Amino acid sequence: PPRSTTVPPTKDNSSLKIEAGLVFSSGNVKQISRTTFYLLDKSFASILLDEGSGKSLSTKPITSKLEMYGLFLMNFGVSNTRLGTQDMKNAVSTAMSSLIPHTMQTATTDFTGKATLNKFPSGKYWIVGVTKVNKQCALWDIEINIPPGDNSIILDQNNLAQLYSRDEDRFCPCDFD
Repeated sequence: PPRSTTVPPTKDNSSLKIEAGLVFSSGNVKQISRTTFYLLDKSFASILLDEGSGKSLSTKPITSKLEMYGLFLMNFGVSNTRLGTQDMKNAVSTAMSSLIPHTMQTATTDFTGKATLNKFPSGKYWIVGVTKVNKQCALWDIEINIPPGDNSIILDQNNLAQLYSRDEDRFCPCDFD
């Protein structure tokens, strides 16, 4: 009879299945589709704070991760509306461009909110994604230790870094209504 063999994990055979969605207070679920998620070697906030690319988000010094997330989301949320300015668009573009040297891989979710990152070394990473849902903007910046083999993560309102509501021009709890 044929024998089955198990291939031992190697340093570059990790994968990560992402499932992204948000649960509204009404109970409805919104899959986060057509959103790019980044596998980074450093956190989004650290990249913007430590490397200075976050300076374009504000004329004042930015002193904390929470402030950095908030300023980015406010610029991201408003930049493509009638209230958006070219400076806001440039600030978002600069922030996103600063991720490139730290990006191990990217994956874009399908229409069901699922994506997979394949064949990368196990280790410590950050999963980063930003999206608009109705008139709110959500940002994930999650540290994750990925062992060899197949792994999965659910991204939802329980592990958001920050949420910004354009209608209310404020940072708010994650109830999405």
